[in-house]
Amino acid sequence: MTLNANGGDAAGEDLIITANNIALTADGALSLTPDGTVTTAIDLTDSGFTNAISLADNNITGTTYTVTASGVLTLDGAGLTVQTTGAGTDITLNAVDK
Repeated sequence: MTLNANGGDAAGEDLIITANNIALTADGALSLTPDGTVTTAIDLTDSGFTNAISLADNNITGTTYTVTASGVLTLDGAGLTVQTTGAGTDITLNAVDK
């Protein structure tokens, strides 16, 4: 593992981390590539976080994935768009007026 505090000369580059399976680049990109199977890639379960993940105007992308909540799953925003493709796609949404 290399911790390089002098790795970049540009403003804002404080620390560059490089290891066999972890890379945190000077521009903020994080890459985790484990050799084996890992159940949880990023664990943000500490109750000290106000927001576990802040996305701004960025997207969450993937091929096939599941969002699972052990309690209530809340999607809050100005609008909700659901797009589906293919046969046999079932979606149930129950709206509650406030």
